[in-house]
This record gives sequence, C-alpha cells and structure tokens, in this order.
Amino acid sequence: MSENSSEKISLKRRFFCIHGGSEYNCTDGCGTANLLLMLPEAPEAPEVDKSTKEKAIENHHEEGINENSNQINKPKKFICAHGKSKYHCIDCGGSAICVHGKSKYRCKDCKGPAICPHLKEKRICKECKGSSICSHGKSKYHCKDCGGSALCDHGRIKYRCKDCGGPAICIHAKQKRLCKDCGGAALCSHGKEKNKCRDCGGNAICSHMKEKRFCKECNGSSFCIHKKTKYQCKECGGSAICIHDKRKPYCKECGGSAFCVHEKDKRICKICGSICIHLKKRYVCKECVIQIDVEINQGSSS
Repeated sequence: MSENSSEKISLKRRFFCIHGGSEYNCTDGCGTANLLLMLPEAPEAPEVDKSTKEKAIENHHEEGINENSNQINKPKKFICAHGKSKYHCIDCGGSAICVHGKSKYRCKDCKGPAICPHLKEKRICKECKGSSICSHGKSKYHCKDCGGSALCDHGRIKYRCKDCGGPAICIHAKQKRLCKDCGGAALCSHGKEKNKCRDCGGNAICSHMKEKRFCKECNGSSFCIHKKTKYQCKECGGSAICIHDKRKPYCKECGGSAFCVHEKDKRICKICGSICIHLKKRYVCKECVIQIDVEINQGSSS
C-alpha cells in the first residue's frame, strides 16, 4: 500500500465515523456532544479534614490568618514594638516616614503624590475639585445640603454633638480634648490649646505671634483675595452674608441675632442693652462706676 493511500485512510478514520458522515455532525450517536457525555467524570477533590484545617489555623495564627473570615490580616512581623506598622512608625524610622516626621505620601514639604499644586491634599482641594468636595464646594461628609453622612439629626457633626452624646463629648458636656477637668489631650501646661499657645510655641502661631490663619502678613487662610475675612466678604459670597447683602447677625429681615425683642441693636438698647440709666454705655459711665464702688464699700462695712 502506498503512502498516499495510507494517509487517506488515516484522514477518513479521523474525520468520518462508521456511518459515513462527519463525526462532529453525525446524528446517529457519533456527534461531539455525545462523545463529551461519554467522557469519564473528573475525580472529586478530596475533602479537607476539619481537624486538619483547625490545626493549620492554629499553626499560622501568628502569621495573621483570620479564622472567621479566612482572610489574611497584616502579619505580626510587620508590627513594630510600639504596636504600629513598621513602615509608618516614627520612632522606628519607618520607610514611609519622611525627614519631616510625616507620611511621605501626604507631606507638603516633600510634595508627596497626595499634595496638589495648592499645597493641599488633592481629595479636599476645592480648586482641584477633589473627590471629597461636593457640588456646593464643601466636604461631602459635612455638607448639610447633600445630607452628609457625618451629620446627625440636629445638623451637627455626630461625634461632637452634645444632644446625641457623641463620643467626643465628656461628662462635663465639653469636647474631651478641650476639657480642663478631664485633662484634655489637646491642652498644654498653660491650660490652652497646644497648637495655639504662644508660650509653648504652638505650630498654629506664626512669627508675628498671631494665629497663622488670622495673620495678614502671612497670607492666612482666613483671608480672601480681597484681604478680607472670607466668611464676611461680600464679593466672595461669604457664609456670614445673607441674601440681602448684609451680615446675617445685623439683618432685620433675616431675624439677626444682634437685635433684641425691641428690634434694636442689643448693644445700644436702653431697655435691655449696655446703655445705663444715664444714657451712656455702662462700661464707660463714671457715675455707674462710682455707684458700684459705694455699694461694694457699704457691703464690706456691714
């Protein structure tokens, strides 16, 4: 038999069934679908003994295996002696800490990748339209118009709300970190906020001995491009300006808080304000001061 004839026979055996048709399209039981059904079933995976799994969890628990969710947590070898991540521990000199003692990613001096050209975090920068800024130009979590998740039913930040009993409120109805009776962590030895204490050289104090944000010479963040306080600037539409183009406390149409029940400025109201019976301001009236001194002397003599 020649080589060509043997090749034809092998091709016939390969592509044609015994019924004379294609083995892929044969309707008499030779089709591919039937051949697949005739294949032997794959062997089932052996079941893992529960005791073996429990032993593995016990042996690798120190390496960070969570036996409830079967997820791998941060292994203990990445935790330093101070209970922090080795990479982010300042005391250990972690690789994620820069020379300024801050996270490299968020360090303004190092111009980390999280810092925008305006020297702010990209996500909270209004000029860059950060991901945490809403359409009203505020933080999504703290925006009342957007119903921010950080706000309670009283329209305040949840953890600072006294009515909700937020975790930041102490038993004296003050913020824990600023409560002198509780020894707040934000207070220095002088009873002031650490970052705002001039004697301690707080980081919020500039070279002119003022708060940086309120210092015009340092271009404080509280001032707008018109060199005015942002929330009081009419050109910038500050939050303290009402729809009548007046300061909210001094607007009668808006029911400003600076007006008393007599619809007069509290400071100059003769009935309930700081005007005395001599039609002068109490704190500059000499006659009232003399009268107070006489009453004090009479009380001490009696």
